[in-house]
Amino acid sequence: MRPWSIWAGLLSGVITALAFPHWELWPLAWVGLVPLFWALCGAGPRQAAALGWMAGAVHYGILLYWLIGTMQTYGRLPLLLAGAAMVLLVLYLAGFWALFCALASYLRERLGVPGMTMGPPLWVSLEILRSVFLSGFPWALLGYSQWSLKPILQVADITGIYGVSFLIVSVNLGLYSLVSELAQRRRPSLWCFLNLAFCGSLVVGAWLYGQGRMVQISKLSLEAPYTTVGIAQGNLEQSLKWEPAFQEATLSRYEKLTRDLVQAAGAQLVVWPETAAPFFFQREGPLRERLLGLASELKVDLLFGSPAFGSVGDRRVFYNRAYLVGAQGQVRGWYDKIHLVPFGEYVPLQELLPFIRKMVTAIGDFHPGEAPFPLLTSGGASLGVSICFESIFPDIFREEVSKGADLLANLTNDAWFGKTAAPYQHLSMLAVRAVETRRWIVRAANTGISAFIDPCGRIRSQTQLFETSSLVDRVPRLQLHSLYVLYGDIFAWACAVWSTILLALALCKGCRRKHAVP
Repeated sequence: MRPWSIWAGLLSGVITALAFPHWELWPLAWVGLVPLFWALCGAGPRQAAALGWMAGAVHYGILLYWLIGTMQTYGRLPLLLAGAAMVLLVLYLAGFWALFCALASYLRERLGVPGMTMGPPLWVSLEILRSVFLSGFPWALLGYSQWSLKPILQVADITGIYGVSFLIVSVNLGLYSLVSELAQRRRPSLWCFLNLAFCGSLVVGAWLYGQGRMVQISKLSLEAPYTTVGIAQGNLEQSLKWEPAFQEATLSRYEKLTRDLVQAAGAQLVVWPETAAPFFFQREGPLRERLLGLASELKVDLLFGSPAFGSVGDRRVFYNRAYLVGAQGQVRGWYDKIHLVPFGEYVPLQELLPFIRKMVTAIGDFHPGEAPFPLLTSGGASLGVSICFESIFPDIFREEVSKGADLLANLTNDAWFGKTAAPYQHLSMLAVRAVETRRWIVRAANTGISAFIDPCGRIRSQTQLFETSSLVDRVPRLQLHSLYVLYGDIFAWACAVWSTILLALALCKGCRRKHAVP
C-alpha cells in the first residue's frame, strides 16, 4: 500500500467529518470523498478495505469524540474503558466504509462497471444496512451533513435522507473522474463529461424541486389550522434530577415556565422534556395530583416525560414514557419509547453479555413500547410523539403520520452530551424528519437545544444550551402525506437490490473464470 494513498484516505475522513455539525462546513462533503476515491485507484479489494477502514475510523473518531465524556460522566466508566468502548463503536462504523471500498474494488475488477453506476447505490445500500443491522445506528449518515442546505434537503420527502447521500457520492465521483484525467495531463474524455453532466442534472433537478416544494409547503402552512404550542426547557442538573429532595424544585420550575407560557403567550399545549417529571406519574399521590391540577387550572394540555412501570407475564418492567394530560385535568394517553438506547437503556443480548451490567451500573433496564399511535389533544391536534434517540429512526415518524398525526413532538434529554457537537448533530437529524414527513416538529430538551422546526427543515426558533428557557409559536397542522410517508425507504431498498444484482453478476463471472478450461 502506497504511503500517499493512506494519507489521501485519512484526509477524506477528516474533510467529510468537518461537514457535519457543529463545524457546519457542509460544502466539504461534496469534495471530501475525492481523495479516498483517488487512493482506491488500482487497489485490490483487500487494500481497498484497509483504506476504507482507516478513513472511516478517522471520520467517526472526529464525529463521535463526545462519547468518551458521556460514558465517563453518566455511564460512570473509567477513562480507559470509555475509550475502549468508543474505539469499538468507531471501528464497527468504519467497517461500512471498508465494505464499500472493498465491494467497489471487487465490482470494478470483475465487471469493469463505471463508478457512477455502482458507487452511489452501493453507498446507500450500506447506509440502509447500518440503519437496521443490530437494531440500527444511523447516526450521522452522509446526507445529514447537508441539513442546513435546505433546497437540496427537500428531496428527502421522496427518498428519505438516503437520496441526499446518493447526490453527494455522485458529485464526488464526477469530480474524481475529472481530477484523475486532468492529473494525467490529458483532455477529459466523453465519459468524464457524461459523468459531470449526470451529476449536474441530479443536483440542479434536486435544487429546483426543493425550491418549488418549499414555496408550496410554506403556502400550505399559512392556510392550515394551528395550535399555539409552548416549550419549557427546565435546564435541570442531571446528577440532582432524581434526588427526592429535588422534586419540589423541579416541579416548581416547570410550573412557573408553564404558567408564563399560558398566561403571557396563550399556549394551548405545553411540552416538557424527556423524564421532566422525575417520579412515577402513574402512581396516585400529591405529585400526580399537582400536575393534573396544573393542567386543569390553566386549561392547557401538558405533554411531559416520566418513567413508568408495568408487567410482562410475571416480570416487572419499566418504560420511558410520555404522558398527555388534557385541559380538563385527565390523562388522555401516553406513548412508551420503542427504540431504546443499547447499553444505555438496556443491554442487548444480556444472556451472552452478563458482565456488561456489572461493569456499568448506570445502564437502565427499560422495556420497549408497542407500535406508535398519535395522541389527541383537547384542541383537536393529533400528536405524534417520539423520545430522544428515536429522532434518528424515520420509521417511527412515518408510522405516526400515516396514522393521522398532524403535529410531531420530540422529548429529549441531551444533558448527557454536555457542550459538545452531539446536541447539534442530534438536532440536525430531527430536522430531516420534518422534511420527510412534512410536519412541524416541536422539540423539548432538558438542557437544550429546544426548537420549533418547520416542514422544510428550517429552525423557526431555538434555545441555547444549558439555560432555563421557553419558546412559544403558532404551529400549523398539515394534512398532506409525502411520498416518503406513503412508500418509505423504497429508494434505498431499490439501491440495495441494484447493488445485489451487480454483486451477483460479479460472483458469477468469477466462478466462470475459476472453472474455465485452460
